[in-house]
Amino acid sequence: MAIYLVRHGKDEDGYRGGWSQRGLVEEGIQQSKMLGKYLKEHQDDLRFIVLLQVI
Repeated sequence: MAIYLVRHGKDEDGYRGGWSQRGLVEEGIQQSKMLGKYLKEHQDDLRFIVLLQVI
């Protein structure tokens, strides 16, 4: 079994930790989308049973 830990994309400079209304910068949004696309395309290779997306 393998466990993959992934951090969200780039966020605002100087912000660290916790839940917040502060969002990702455009680069971070693109990074998150690219990761989602990669995981979806490789879910059989990585043997995902369920892939969840939280918006």
